[in-house]
Amino acid sequence: MADFIPNPPELDGSEDLSALVYLEMPNVMINLEHRFLKMAKKEIYTCVSTILLAVNPYEWLTYLVTQDMIDIYKKAQDSGDLLKTPHPFAVSSRAYVRMVTREKPQSLLCCGISGAGKSECAKQLIRYLAKTSPMGEGMVTDDPDFIVNQIVQASIILEAWGNAKTTLNNNSSRFGKFVKLMYKEGAILGSWMETYLLEKSRVIMQGPAERNYHIFYFMFKGLDQGTLDGYNLTKPGDYWYLKQGGSTDVDGIDDKECFDELMESLKLFRFNDGDLKAIWSLTAGIIHLGQCSMKEDDSGNAQVDPSNKINLDMAADLWGIDSGSLNERLTTASMEVMKKVIIKKVSPSKYNDNRDAISKALFENSFLFVVERINGELFHVGNGNVKKIMFIGILDIFGFENFVTNSIEQFCINFTNEKIQGFFNFNIIASEQEEYIKESVMWKPMKVPDNSDFVTMIEDKKAGMFALLDSACKAPKPAPSLLVGQFFKKQGKMKQYLEKCKAPKGLKKKKMTVHH
Repeated sequence: MADFIPNPPELDGSEDLSALVYLEMPNVMINLEHRFLKMAKKEIYTCVSTILLAVNPYEWLTYLVTQDMIDIYKKAQDSGDLLKTPHPFAVSSRAYVRMVTREKPQSLLCCGISGAGKSECAKQLIRYLAKTSPMGEGMVTDDPDFIVNQIVQASIILEAWGNAKTTLNNNSSRFGKFVKLMYKEGAILGSWMETYLLEKSRVIMQGPAERNYHIFYFMFKGLDQGTLDGYNLTKPGDYWYLKQGGSTDVDGIDDKECFDELMESLKLFRFNDGDLKAIWSLTAGIIHLGQCSMKEDDSGNAQVDPSNKINLDMAADLWGIDSGSLNERLTTASMEVMKKVIIKKVSPSKYNDNRDAISKALFENSFLFVVERINGELFHVGNGNVKKIMFIGILDIFGFENFVTNSIEQFCINFTNEKIQGFFNFNIIASEQEEYIKESVMWKPMKVPDNSDFVTMIEDKKAGMFALLDSACKAPKPAPSLLVGQFFKKQGKMKQYLEKCKAPKGLKKKKMTVHH
């Protein structure tokens, strides 16, 4: 650790880091450690002005989230003297007061690496707001636990379709979630969930010691044997899409118990027997499709391996379509040229991509269907003035990721975090310094990190990476080398971010690295 000037002992354990004299990273870590290990009770929360930092204790600390604790913050809120102690309830209380007094929607952002505790923190933010806000007209009950229970039950469903075991977290959220608590004149009306960036690539590929989405494994432990036999399913370890990571079972997760809990939540949101049958059939069909490997025919074209025909027929039957039509979809691709659709045979090297694209699209559609059904139960817009409806949004986002093999999804996730970081830099650091200057506060100006040029490089409408990627995909013969060449032609001056990589020996594809 580099040399640093320690803070005076009397500042040890400060609940607000802005009270420290020296704010180098070692001092920050020392203060967090003191609060967590050396105080009478573990203090996992620390603030920096209006920013809340949380240390994951990896245990349940009941004394921090009791109803009595909620009452303390609510009493202070009602008296007009908000408590500034570091706690999720303080953050929620401040957001509610600002929404009411300023008549503007508010948003709370939970960020951190996988396993940091983002989702749990988001639940506590929501819990305080739901338990302390007056119920609006049209609510089916005046029970403050109603909204909390609805969101908890919705989370159980979303986690089944959108969470998975990773190397860092046995229950990692593989999608972003923005929960809106809807208000009118300060009274809560309901909630609404927006989801984004579902990691579709996990459906068809997992890394070592990882697992596909929970729902696949819940099915095997939860559905009765007769139903599994009807779907021609045996055990997860027999299927390519489910066994790649080598972790079909997870310590600490009882798939049978989770399935039963999921079924209760689905019934609460009025999924009927027909809905459930359609869901299980679609999911089982995806598993079978993953077994449909490729074999070249006599003409050198891709065809479904005859040994996998039973899986092909089963997937088609489960989806209610003709087996021949599914086979044709797997072995052909369509291209639109001059407003005409041209069907062509898929080359053997592209067959798996074609098959996996179908699987990813089907799983994403099932996820979005579930989200739509949940939202239909969470919130109904009445006949009142919709313009007067405001919200407090809680954003539970992905952490930054860097895998051995990174897909476009990982890039989008990391780019989203990069944009949020830029927003944070400007709105927290830069704006705070402006206030210091206005108020003539003695202040040593600090350089604010500016990543706007990087963001422009990626999302510029004409020369950005996304625009060039769209263009390259529409080329008659798409090739990675075309994208790399065009990107360096348009953005080569951004040398601080870009690096050309030599292709591995024996390969002609050009590669590049983006640093940020």
